[in-house]
Formats: sequence, structure tokens, C-alpha cells
Amino acid sequence: ISITLGNGWYNPLPLRMWGKWNLREQLTIGDPCTTGLIQITYTDGSKDIIPTDHTWQVIPSPILRNNIYLGEHYDARLEQETINNPETVLENPRYAVKVPGPQGKLTAQLQPPIRVIQVVKPLSIREIQSGIYIVDMGQNFAG
Repeated sequence: ISITLGNGWYNPLPLRMWGKWNLREQLTIGDPCTTGLIQITYTDGSKDIIPTDHTWQVIPSPILRNNIYLGEHYDARLEQETINNPETVLENPRYAVKVPGPQGKLTAQLQPPIRVIQVVKPLSIREIQSGIYIVDMGQNFAG
């Protein structure tokens, strides 16, 4: 199981989006973090609960930057195809750091999950320098 964290509204880039206001100065911000419980119910009725904690391993992401308004910078060369394989052993793994979390009860997300609803194919791909490309998708979008 893997979890991908992003910035979204919580950790925006320092941008002046509406004239004089820097969005980052107007919001409660911080580094992306997560908390969760995985409940496994076996066929015999027994259960295991696995919390997110300091034993979870951390790896670099192919998502280099992301912003609620500016979309995402993604480097597919950094993808790790075996990350969800339980047989994978990471060399020199880093581990999650425990941080003080929000108070209150952990509840299910009330928003619908993010799903692929459309695949957009590029109208054109131009190499502007060796190894640097501009991809025209024909529309603006994020996700």
C-alpha cells in the first residue's frame, strides 16, 4: 500500500494570485502529512488494524511540484513500478516522521474519490531543446 501526498490548498507555492495578496500568507499551511488506519477483516472474522506511523517507508515522488491552480510537474523517470509490491526491499530506506496531528476523530472523506474520467491526448509535441519538450494538450486542465 502506498500513499501519495500533495500540497493542494494546504501548502501552496508563494504566489501573488489576486493582486497584492500572497495566497501562502493567507492560509494555515504546513508540510503535507497524513494519518490513517487500515482495517483488515479475514475470512475467519479476525481483524488486524494497521496505523500509519514511523515504521512506514518514505520515497521520493515523481511529483516534483503541485499547486491547486498551477497543476503538477511530474517526472515519469522517477516512477518506481515495484513500490506496491510487498516483496520490494528499498535500499537505505527513509522512514516517516511522527508529527503532532490535528485533534478530533478520524472520519471517512466526505468527498467522492478522485477517478480518471477522461484521457486527454496531446495535439502536438515539440522538442524545443535536446530532451526538453512542449506538449500542447489543446486545453488547460489540472489533475
